[in-house]
Amino acid sequence: MRQCSVLRPAGAHYTGAMQEPWVVVISGPPCSGKSRLAGRLAGRTGWPCLAKDPFKEVLFDSLGTGDATWSARLSQAAFELLFVAADAVLATGQDLLLEGNFRAPEHGERLMRLVAGRARLVEVACQADPGLLVSRHAARAADGSRHPGHLDALRPWDPSALVRYAPLGIKPGFVFDSGSDLGDEPLFDALAAAGVPVPRDGARSRTGDTGR
Repeated sequence: MRQCSVLRPAGAHYTGAMQEPWVVVISGPPCSGKSRLAGRLAGRTGWPCLAKDPFKEVLFDSLGTGDATWSARLSQAAFELLFVAADAVLATGQDLLLEGNFRAPEHGERLMRLVAGRARLVEVACQADPGLLVSRHAARAADGSRHPGHLDALRPWDPSALVRYAPLGIKPGFVFDSGSDLGDEPLFDALAAAGVPVPRDGARSRTGDTGR
């Protein structure tokens, strides 16, 4: 089961922030640890999390699966749905997590427009050694853990595609190496130091309890 979905995490509470909310964009190539990190950060903060793949999988279920061209079309549609949902969440003044394989040419400027004048934006760019990405993709294709519409078993991961998933250039920005032994805590500490209200381990955030 995916940890990050299109739904608000259970038990989250919001009281209407007086300051501009934060939008944390979790980007990176396939198999770089985006979903796991987004799930961890959503659990820590209690913020709603919008991820591209659950939107895409709803489209697969509604419209059917197909070839790689069809999958790419539904990816574009899923991003459109994600941006519509993000706009609606930001209209309520809530902090927000966005997770997906965002690409600078298509999504960088659009993310800036999304938050302009109403939210603060930060990027966490996930990465891992190319060999680890390849082995993770092979394992995922073999275990069938994802929706078959993604065609994982038919599309081996090509490390040359990494250039498509370079960091978006959002400032402040952080790089998270999901292959590191350090875990998530150094990243969470860095986000907190930058002003993002990420509570310490064991102290889940509620908007209104963080001084905002």
